[in-house]
Amino acid sequence: MVSAQNSLPSTKNMYDQAYSSLHINGHTTSPFPIQCGVRQGCPLSMLLFALCLNPLLCLLDRTLTGIRIARVTRTTVVAYADDITLFVTDPNDIPALAETLRRYEKATGARVNIRKSKAVVAGAWNSIVNMINIPYCTEMTILGFQFSNTVGLSGKSSWTRVTGQVKAMASEMYGRDLCLVQRIQYVHNFLLAKIWHMAQIFPISKEHVRQFATAIIWFIWKGKIFRVPLSTLQRKREDGGLELLDIEAKCFALFLTKMRDQGAKKGTLTAAWLQRWDLRKPEGNPPNVCRIPRTFEYLRYLCP
Repeated sequence: MVSAQNSLPSTKNMYDQAYSSLHINGHTTSPFPIQCGVRQGCPLSMLLFALCLNPLLCLLDRTLTGIRIARVTRTTVVAYADDITLFVTDPNDIPALAETLRRYEKATGARVNIRKSKAVVAGAWNSIVNMINIPYCTEMTILGFQFSNTVGLSGKSSWTRVTGQVKAMASEMYGRDLCLVQRIQYVHNFLLAKIWHMAQIFPISKEHVRQFATAIIWFIWKGKIFRVPLSTLQRKREDGGLELLDIEAKCFALFLTKMRDQGAKKGTLTAAWLQRWDLRKPEGNPPNVCRIPRTFEYLRYLCP
């Protein structure tokens, strides 16, 4: 056990007078001092970085207008490690944003990498407005997901990217000497495992379901004529199948489960929109789905 009194000096000693060297082409450079940053691979580094980043997130949350729903729920910034996403809805917030970043950089020595930063225009935002020299683009990647200015384009781009990855993995394992059962296991454990996380964020389209099914069938039967229909392989073993997962059904179930959880969790945008439209309580049959704006089409899955 380490007491609280000794934890701070011990942490300071880890970074006090720290030096490093580079090993390039068999040669090691002279040691040079490490003046900022955290140790790579150290379990404590993630916590230290989060502690240093938290003041910036709190200051941005107090400074920016963010996305407001019914003047109750407000979201300004979302962060995962050093991947920070800001929601700027008022051009008057840009000078305040620039000043906040300048103050943080001066206090910590950190720097915003403009070359790795992107801005996506959504809604009525004017792309002529200078976003602290961050270039505007039509699409950006956030935590592995492709985001554009509409939900439809974002989902299509993200699913297209995952489809390519699954096809590449299937092609790489195509020539392996695997029996039918082993190929089904590979489909479950590797190929389909790539899509379950995506299914919780964006609803899958019929076209992408077809592409996944084609890639899987091609892999299972080694490019030959399909000896058994896909629906037969999806049956239970006692019914003559191999319990191959139904991609469309599971993706839809995962998406509905995620939306239900987000709608039940206080403080989320989904819960705020459902309350705003008075959709939290049971409705008659059929439900009044037409009250949901088309721009939030994904919420219709909660009210089929």
